[in-house]
Amino acid sequence: MDFFSYQDEARRNTTYLVLLFVGGVLLTIVSLYVAIVLILSYTGVWVPAGRGGIWSPTLLLGIVGLTGMILAFGSGSRWLAVRQGGAAVAESLGGRPLDHSTDNLDEQRLLNIVEEMAIASGMPAPPVYILDQAGINAFAAGHSMNDAVIGVTRGAVDALSRDEMQGVIAHEFAHIVNEDVRLNLRLIVVIAGLLAISMVGKHVLFGVGRASLFGGMARRGRSKNGKGGGQIVILLVAVALLVIGYIGVLCSRLIKAAISRQREFLADASATQFTRNPDGLAGALAKIRSGTAQIEHPRVEEASHMFFGDALGTSWASLSTHPPLEARIERLSPKYLDYTPDRRRAAPAEAAEEAPSTARDPFLPGFDGVDDALGGGMAAAITGLVGTATADHLQYGKQVIAHLPPELRRAAHESLGAVALAYSLVLDPQDAHREKQVGMLQDNVAPATLEEVHRLTPHVLALDRWLRLPLAELLVPALRQLSEAQFREFAHTLKALMLHDDELSIFQFAMLKMVLHQVEESHRSTRRPRGGAGSIRKAQDEVHVLLSALALVAGEDPDVRKQALRAGLHQLEKYRGPDTLHRESFARLNGALDRLATASPKVKRQVVDACSHTVLADDEVTLDEGELLRAIGATLNCPLPPFLPQARVA
Repeated sequence: MDFFSYQDEARRNTTYLVLLFVGGVLLTIVSLYVAIVLILSYTGVWVPAGRGGIWSPTLLLGIVGLTGMILAFGSGSRWLAVRQGGAAVAESLGGRPLDHSTDNLDEQRLLNIVEEMAIASGMPAPPVYILDQAGINAFAAGHSMNDAVIGVTRGAVDALSRDEMQGVIAHEFAHIVNEDVRLNLRLIVVIAGLLAISMVGKHVLFGVGRASLFGGMARRGRSKNGKGGGQIVILLVAVALLVIGYIGVLCSRLIKAAISRQREFLADASATQFTRNPDGLAGALAKIRSGTAQIEHPRVEEASHMFFGDALGTSWASLSTHPPLEARIERLSPKYLDYTPDRRRAAPAEAAEEAPSTARDPFLPGFDGVDDALGGGMAAAITGLVGTATADHLQYGKQVIAHLPPELRRAAHESLGAVALAYSLVLDPQDAHREKQVGMLQDNVAPATLEEVHRLTPHVLALDRWLRLPLAELLVPALRQLSEAQFREFAHTLKALMLHDDELSIFQFAMLKMVLHQVEESHRSTRRPRGGAGSIRKAQDEVHVLLSALALVAGEDPDVRKQALRAGLHQLEKYRGPDTLHRESFARLNGALDRLATASPKVKRQVVDACSHTVLADDEVTLDEGELLRAIGATLNCPLPPFLPQARVA
């Protein structure tokens, strides 16, 4: 199953979730109605008249209203708590953000793995949260890849080897890119509503139940005459809410199991494809089997489906939200079925952790054409890489991290440094233009920021061109920490610097869409609407603009540009638009991309495929073409891994 099929399935699962939720609510209402009728009849508060007397529209309406209020309160309050995205979820589970200044080698290794994978997959690097839990576990949370976070327990950080941690993080990246995180947030909201009924029953039972017990049960014999019956009714209704509320618990676990189990298998498969190392993921699962993945937290019930392992432990095993560990291990690497770790990080294929090397592999800069991973330049291979990556891309991510100057990496992880580094990245290499931009900064930014820009600019100017965009992508987590007002001011200044000469370079446009777009999305209080263009016919004007912009980057030869445009248009079903270059394609490119961002996965697949054929019409991908194509993918929420230079470490 590819990225776009995952997207379609995620939408179908959302519909499935709604139906299951409605079924759970109806079952709860019917159970409450029957229970309250029995309670009222038993206490003598209401005596049914004849066989049909148990039917009372007024009582049913009251129960529907009561249930609706409880569900609205439970789901509504939880929605308000998680609407800010993955960070809010991680903090609600007791997570704390992991600072890049940590001197803990295991924590630094975890941060490196996350950044390597982000670069390799073309996704923004998600912030990492640590949960002080002994169990070996991890999770991803967020509305989309633009506001997602990854949480890892202390037990996992301490117990897993690098390969095992890499497999776990790749698994969580798969959940992010396949939009499982969006579905998981909706599950949290739904489950919170279902669990609220039992919580109300528990509070009523223990709040007024004692008074009812000692004051009302002593007068039980008189309750049928209407004396003291009110106390008994309150007590019995509280018990009914508590008991029937556990129908909600049962329904929530059934819902989580129905939706989450297959997604776990798919994420395992995606992680293995990414790392090309099934032993790493299998080893992590084997360590969970010999230890525990349990999370001790009041909110774990509603969030257990998000975790890598079964966070609820061994209770309700038959309704586990995850597939059995043995089944997952057998699919990955059967030799781990008999593996029992006897020491920290020991594994059959990895007896000891390798010592970090201080030497660097030869890293040959250059971007001369299509890399080997694209199978000889086939455009279909680019479309197949959307939302995934290869082991070569992962190796490339490691090399990028290793070869970025330490000064720039440190700055990228701090709010002030990230802002200054973003400004430095868009400064013009020509002295005259750069002086004009620096003058703009003097008028618009604080002295501390300007000083940091001056400090970082020499390092940025010395940076290889093809390392600039990966560095820019690493700024996203730190820029997310800006307040909305700070971000608006930063974005305004950055755009002014880019447009100082009324022109945007390809790199600047890519940075605009791959960095500012992603940070802006994480600041949105409401998510982008869905349900845009459902066919190419409805989006043909925007697609024409996109392909024209890509064709113009192909070269100066008009015939080459025309050939590139038509190569892309030929891939579109039912396209009836012009086949000539759009004269103002770059001026309209930003708006066209924003409109296509709401299109259906079916349309996005065709758009990415057409863009790939346009770029590869001459069997070559230049740096500008690669950066523009990746910017298009990022805006469409179809992340593309980087195009690897031909001259690279084997």
